[in-house]
Amino acid sequence: MIRTLPFLLLMLLSAVYGARAATAQSQTDVPSSTLSAFSDPTHTVSESLGGFTYDFSIPGWPSGWTIQGLSPNILGVVGGRTSYDDLFSGRPRYDLVPTQLHTAPQLSHAPGRSAVEAHFGSRPFLSPEPLTEGTYWSSNRGLKSVRIVHAQQRIWQRLPDAASGGASLLDAPGTPPDSLAQDDVAPDTSTVVAPTETIPPSLSPPVVANMLFSYHGIAATGEYPGSKVARGRQLAIQFAVERGPLRVGVAESFNRRSVGAHGGVNPPVFLRLGASVRDASAVRETRRNDLTLFGSYELAQFRPLEVALTWSTATERYTTTADTIEARSRRIAWDIAQPIVVRRDTKIPLTASVIVRGARDAIASTRGFGGLPASSLIDTTTDATAGAWFAGLGGDVQVGTSLSARVSAGVENAFGRGIATGTGPAGSAEIIVDVAPLSFQASLATTLDRARLVHATGYGEYLSSAVREVDAGRTTTGALTSAVQWRTVRLSLTGFATRSADAIDFFATDVPDSVAVMQVPGTSRTVGASAELNWRADAAKGVYLNARGTLMGRPSTPDGLGGTTAVAWREVIPDWHVAGQVGFRRSMFEGDLIGDFALRARAWPAFGGRDLHPQTGLLVVPAASSNSRVPASGTLDFVVEAKVRVATLWVAFENFLSGTQALEGNLLVPGYPLEEQRLRFGVNWPIRG
Repeated sequence: MIRTLPFLLLMLLSAVYGARAATAQSQTDVPSSTLSAFSDPTHTVSESLGGFTYDFSIPGWPSGWTIQGLSPNILGVVGGRTSYDDLFSGRPRYDLVPTQLHTAPQLSHAPGRSAVEAHFGSRPFLSPEPLTEGTYWSSNRGLKSVRIVHAQQRIWQRLPDAASGGASLLDAPGTPPDSLAQDDVAPDTSTVVAPTETIPPSLSPPVVANMLFSYHGIAATGEYPGSKVARGRQLAIQFAVERGPLRVGVAESFNRRSVGAHGGVNPPVFLRLGASVRDASAVRETRRNDLTLFGSYELAQFRPLEVALTWSTATERYTTTADTIEARSRRIAWDIAQPIVVRRDTKIPLTASVIVRGARDAIASTRGFGGLPASSLIDTTTDATAGAWFAGLGGDVQVGTSLSARVSAGVENAFGRGIATGTGPAGSAEIIVDVAPLSFQASLATTLDRARLVHATGYGEYLSSAVREVDAGRTTTGALTSAVQWRTVRLSLTGFATRSADAIDFFATDVPDSVAVMQVPGTSRTVGASAELNWRADAAKGVYLNARGTLMGRPSTPDGLGGTTAVAWREVIPDWHVAGQVGFRRSMFEGDLIGDFALRARAWPAFGGRDLHPQTGLLVVPAASSNSRVPASGTLDFVVEAKVRVATLWVAFENFLSGTQALEGNLLVPGYPLEEQRLRFGVNWPIRG
């Protein structure tokens, strides 16, 4: 870490003084991203009002996120066109999302995929010249992380050649059309923007090519034995071509992860010196490949028809000195959307969309090694498949500037062999009323619960299933938000309710490392409220403040759950949790450097929490006999962010009270303490040309 300091200081000084000599560039030309002092995607998602993170604080570890009391295992995560849920277990794989390619996530309802998903939209990369961006992180806990992105766009235009009577080709970089920006699964309803130069009517449309390359490598040692991130590699390539109304492209994403999977720190858990863990040699490995073919075609009087087809394969392996178990899965997913302008009236425009999406997962092969034969480790006789599809209509309407509504409705089908299946209505509705200084938003959504391959096959002696051939459950969510803006102060209040019918969840048993997946007959309801206060949040200089908190009601107990298991079920989320930051921004070096100095904090009360199942990475309801709990605590971070023209540097001193006389330690998952007094350094630097 000491060797890193001179490198970062040199970069800071060269950026400050070199920027003055460089050609001035507008900062708006640099595409925004989710990169921040909290670079883990779960931290980014948890900033959503009502969100809470089951945090390990170790890069690559299976941190989970929940909102409004929903199970973290049923939420989805999407990056661009790709759904990054685990093909075998279904848990969201935030560690596989190439965040360097995406903007901050938006929460949405996606029947056919998940009840609620965090959708990381793709960055547009609208640079008129090639762009290379590098991001480097390091810490005093052995973290080394490097992200590289390179994007460029070319335009080929056939020009008249008066001398020969033929034509010539013009090959030049240019600003890509909006439709060539790497977009997400939602249809691109924007009007296609012509290239930089106006094309004479006599010329044929240009051929526009957009190329994107990304690499991410990460390694970390962690504080405890068995916590090491030994290998983290991520490669993404995308190529798209557009000519006139037609656009086609291909995207490839490859991930490889090898992460320590110890079974928890032995008491006393906050003692770092001489600490021991259970199964220190355990390792959980992932190899995953996602190949997407996408295209669009703009039909007459219609907006572009968007089509995406994704083929995914994944291998999950858990290894200890005594045994190894592996599952290989594959998926084919499709997403089709056709927006139709129903009414072009400028006062009340109305757009409708035909939506068809879905996915089918299947077991490719399974095998086990060690003391038990493969047939007794995992059930391969079911020929398991699992999937879901949704077909329906969506609509958007805008009434003046104060009222807007968005509705989708259709039929959802959960299908497969040896799992929960069903067919029923699904959809969502959202209404927004904005009459300054007040605004109101109401939303309601309902989806079927999608079953997963692990529900049918189990995972050898580590996971057993009792949900084969049952009816799929249903999740319904509703929320009402009101907000008021007064000068530089904005206050928003949200009341929410969730209803889970015949929910499927994972329950730890009294046998170590053993989990049972069960469907809980009956209905569970949860209500709560969240509030957020922003003061001078967008101020260019001076003090600013953000504070948010959530108050949760205990979920009602389903009829099919009782005794101590019901108690554990009701305590998986805290009764309340708060987070926020207070900071100070200042411009220095005649505006070449903008500094942001902030204290970030979060706090929670004592609660039962969810246990980690090391073999699958799932967060499960603790066993009825478990005495482990999450103690009341909090974290405090000091973060400095320096923006030097287009470059950004970070210094973060995280959880700095932990390990002191004021605070022995803290954790959010029983048996897995948060890293204490972690010092992180980072730099993000886009280079043009």
